Amino acid sequence: TQAIAGDCGGWQPVVAAHFPAEQVGKACAVMLCESGGRVDVANEQGSSASGLWQFLDSTWESVTGRPAPAGAYTPDEQTAAAAALWSSSGWSPWSCAR
Repeated sequence: TQAIAGDCGGWQPVVAAHFPAEQVGKACAVMLCESGGRVDVANEQGSSASGLWQFLDSTWESVTGRPAPAGAYTPDEQTAAAAALWSSSGWSPWSCAR
């Protein structure tokens, strides 16, 4: 599944529902860089990363307490988990934020 084109790849309402207003632009840029806005995309480089935010299976499970992969969950669930991870760790977990 892929959101429509446009600001934040069409995911702005979902991102804005979970991130502080001043972080929405950065969150959109990171998410689009990580996944291109594709909900169920899996990393093709041999890692377990999946979903809008490219959560590693181990990170997804530690943040959410739910079975991986992240790409199996809704955009809202993935973004809520990304916001929770950002809240505790800032942008450092995402390579696209550097």
